[in-house]
This record gives sequence, structure tokens and C-alpha cells, in this order.
Amino acid sequence: IELPNSAKIVFNDLSLHISDWLLDANSETQIFLDFKLFLNSFLDYLVIRKLRFEYKTLWFELINDSLLVTKVSKQDRQVLEQNILKEDEAIINYLSGFSRIFQKLVASRKPLIGNNMFSDLLMIYNHFHRPLPSTFNFSNFCL
Repeated sequence: IELPNSAKIVFNDLSLHISDWLLDANSETQIFLDFKLFLNSFLDYLVIRKLRFEYKTLWFELINDSLLVTKVSKQDRQVLEQNILKEDEAIINYLSGFSRIFQKLVASRKPLIGNNMFSDLLMIYNHFHRPLPSTFNFSNFCL
């Protein structure tokens, strides 16, 4: 997973704290770390996914403004990874928000009626369906 620079800084800082915690022989099975939330919750998700990928014996969970780090067995991790599929699906649904609405409008094949909507429809089509053609011949389009 390639992280943006701001997320890399957070990831590296968390990795230092985690490494120190793992080196401590008397360490607990869990630790809470301060986690500064990004404005974009998807970046939070990416950092946590990267941590889960890098540390196979640990599990990471965001709780309020803290990151809960837990030592887990291989079996426990497999169970947790099964649950993460639901989390991934929720993220995909969240990120595809308006695209799903536009797809339903296209599939319904119903006319859309509005005031001066042509440029709005072109913008929606271009961003949520497919790129607009570089040229368009209106004489072939009009009746």
C-alpha cells in the first residue's frame, strides 16, 4: 500500500512507538497509542491497513482518538481478517456514494427533467460514468 506523505509520517511515528513497545520484555498484550485523525477518514483506514500488513502478530483498531494495538495469535488474526471483509465493503460503499446513485439513474432509463440541466448532466456523466468524447456532432444527435 503506497501512502501519501502525510500518512507516511504518521505511519513512521506509530511504527517507532510499536517497535519500542515490542522490545519491552514486560510489555502488556495491548497498548493504546495517540492517533491524530486525518480530515479524510480514508487516510486513517489506509494507515491502519498498512500497519496490519506490516505487523503480522498484531492487530490494530481505531477507537475514538486512539489506536488500540493488540498482540494476537495466528488463529485470532485469521478470524479478525475475515471480519475485515465487511469493513472493506463498507469503505467501498462509502467511497462509491454518488456513483451508485448515478448508475441507478442510468439503469432506470427514465428521462431527467430540470431547469438548465445540460451542463450539470455533462459534468455528472464525465465524473461518474465515463469520459466525455473530445468532439460531438449535434446534427447526428438532434431529431
